[in-house]
Formats: sequence, C-alpha cells, structure tokens
Amino acid sequence: MPTGTVRGHAGVRKVLGPFFAAIHENEFLHIRKAASGQVMFRERFHRHCLDHGWRELPVKSVFEAHDGLITIWRDYFDLLTAA
Repeated sequence: MPTGTVRGHAGVRKVLGPFFAAIHENEFLHIRKAASGQVMFRERFHRHCLDHGWRELPVKSVFEAHDGLITIWRDYFDLLTAA
C-alpha cells in the first residue's frame, strides 16, 4: 500500500490514526523473523477486531537498526488480502 515516506511519531499517527480508529482490539502474530547485520525481516499477521468481527492482514517488514534504534521501517501489505 503506497503511503509515501512518513517521519517521526506525529507522521506515523497521522497515517495510521484513521486506519486504527475503527478497530476495537489488535493482535500481532509474528510468524517468521530473520536478521543479517543491521537488517531485520519479519513476517506477521495483524489481526483486527472490527464491528463485524476479526480480520487478518498479512504483513512483511524490513527494518534497519543503528545504535539500538530503528532507523528504517518498511511494511509491505495488500489491503485486499485482509480476510
């Protein structure tokens, strides 16, 4: 889902706030993870409880960390796959 570059806490809240507004409860299930140096990969499911029940969204992520902080976070998902 192309959202463009988001920076900082305020930017993340601006993008994700409307998406999470309709959600009553979340579960994040981590399926697989791998790392190579400063780069980490995650495969997970985001489970969201909405008014009409639970929906799952498969998500793949790539993170880079420097000095103990995540400096790059990329999520890859397709909203049409939400079951």
